[in-house]
Amino acid sequence: ILNNGKCNIIDYKTGRAKSETEVRGGYAPQLPIEGLIARNGGFEGISKTEIEKLIYWQLNNKETIIEKNMIELLDKTYAQIQRIANLFEFETTPYLSCPNPCKAPKYSDYDHLARIREWSVVGDEE
Repeated sequence: ILNNGKCNIIDYKTGRAKSETEVRGGYAPQLPIEGLIARNGGFEGISKTEIEKLIYWQLNNKETIIEKNMIELLDKTYAQIQRIANLFEFETTPYLSCPNPCKAPKYSDYDHLARIREWSVVGDEE
């Protein structure tokens, strides 16, 4: 919480920090979701507050600061959450482990649960 009553949300990364493009594109929603929680008073001991910046601090002293159009970013994130939640109300909606392979992380703790290797098609194999 800043002296002006606003709030910065900071995520310290030992690996690569997310880019502003990834965050604004919806591919890295963690900080905007935390911003929504803070904006709505969802953290214990913190009343509803305006978010000033979303910040990634990276181990090598690099940082990503997102501060422009914050209200628009948080509102867009909320709309995306609502859209996804509504989509999963239907029994016919599949729960894809990797909905966009082009944007998939290089490593996931959960790939083995989805049996990614077993179900992947590689090369000219049948």
